[in-house]
Amino acid sequence: ARIRLHAQGGQDLLSSLPRPYPREGTPLARHAQPDKVTSWWRGVSLRAKITGVTVALLVIGLVSAGVGTMLFVRNALISNLDASLEQLATSDLVAPFFDVEVTDAGAEFALKGSAPATEYRVAVYSPLGDFITSAGGSGGNAPEFPAKITLDQTASRGLTPFEIPASEGGQVYHASVAIFEGPGAQLHTQLVALPLAPVDRTVATFFGVFAVLGLIVIVAGARASRLLVTQAFRQVGQVV
Repeated sequence: ARIRLHAQGGQDLLSSLPRPYPREGTPLARHAQPDKVTSWWRGVSLRAKITGVTVALLVIGLVSAGVGTMLFVRNALISNLDASLEQLATSDLVAPFFDVEVTDAGAEFALKGSAPATEYRVAVYSPLGDFITSAGGSGGNAPEFPAKITLDQTASRGLTPFEIPASEGGQVYHASVAIFEGPGAQLHTQLVALPLAPVDRTVATFFGVFAVLGLIVIVAGARASRLLVTQAFRQVGQVV
């Protein structure tokens, strides 16, 4: 009888202790159940997990390298364009486009019939800074030239390129200004502008080529990783 009572007392003591896991059907038990993502991840094979992680790291590396390279290439192309602008701004760009005649009202600029088609565009400003005329370009939207650029502004700005928008659309131009001596020893301002569209087209072409090559590398990397993991597991199985 004493042994039976002692056993019953032990069972009562065990039943009174806290359970390590919640009972089924309780809210805590439902909360402890893994979510769908965890259940799915646990159901994925180890080979697929290793292959997926390897491909994810490869994608992150390629995207980071591609973005960094595109930014570097674009900045380098813009630097070359700005250097070309500074050289053009110090050249005589009025003579190839205009016939200049001095009148009592000042210098008059008439566009030549044989004016060349160029990638850059030129604008001429009077000694007082008023816009006179423009020429050049080989199609597309013309830049929206500033209405007024005084000689003091030109001298203070120097040859440093700056952005001006196109008259229509979202195209952007880089421009540079310089002072030139016109007829009658009058000082004028000439502005030369180059579009950034060729730079954007080059970057877009680079992005397309890099995307295709990156896709090929990702597919090849996924296949190679899966093959290597499969062979490694086979070797482990043979050893075991």
